[in-house]
Amino acid sequence: MNALRKTITLWSLALSGLLSILSPQALATRTCENVFNDKVAEFQYRRTDVAPKVTVDYRYVYTESREPFVADVIGKTDDLLLGIAPFGHAYLVSGSVRLDGNVLGFKTTVNEHMAELETGIVIRIKKADISKAALVKFDNTRGISCGKTTCEAMAKAGDLYIAGEHSTFYSPHEMIMAIFKNGIRDGAGNKVPFDVYYVGKFDLPNTMRRVHESSERIKKEVSVKYGMIGTGVTVTTATLLYVLGVFDDDSVKKPTPNQ
Repeated sequence: MNALRKTITLWSLALSGLLSILSPQALATRTCENVFNDKVAEFQYRRTDVAPKVTVDYRYVYTESREPFVADVIGKTDDLLLGIAPFGHAYLVSGSVRLDGNVLGFKTTVNEHMAELETGIVIRIKKADISKAALVKFDNTRGISCGKTTCEAMAKAGDLYIAGEHSTFYSPHEMIMAIFKNGIRDGAGNKVPFDVYYVGKFDLPNTMRRVHESSERIKKEVSVKYGMIGTGVTVTTATLLYVLGVFDDDSVKKPTPNQ
């Protein structure tokens, strides 16, 4: 009798699980993640178009916190996390180390005890052997933009490069679009797998729009600061191109012609 009851119970659980998977709501929600690991937040699979012929599949994680801990929204991981906040900021988190670049010569900050994310887009790069020491060396250094500093840190700490035509990325919007279109590669040109997350109360399309608006605003501020708009100060074209991250640079490798 006990064996029969156990068999019936198992079949009931299996049937209910199958029905929940086939239901419209469950097609997007992976509740099974919470059954076996209560440290992983419930998420939904979603899909959106970010540009013509560019579709992104991502994991939506709802949270009320503006700065959630990695373990609370993604789970325990040693993978490198590249974050893009809605206000146009790119940063890296590796374990308990977080790197935040800055713009126009302001200092980069590296916190060795802050495994926190910003709400927004998070790229979980499937590479755990990141050199924390290389990330820490960026502390108090100065860069042109958070995006450019992030690319340099990825290269030096993990031999990771955003594929595409650009060799540097001044704006986080250009950076994230290049990842969606062309992916991430290592120094040998091999594709590096990654997952895309949205963490917060809105969604990925909303964040993409806000990041783009922020990037455009910052570009205008850079132009004003360097005398190209409204100041009457003449700046050489070379200076402007350098500020906007157009010149070739070792921070991001270009793919070889056969890639």
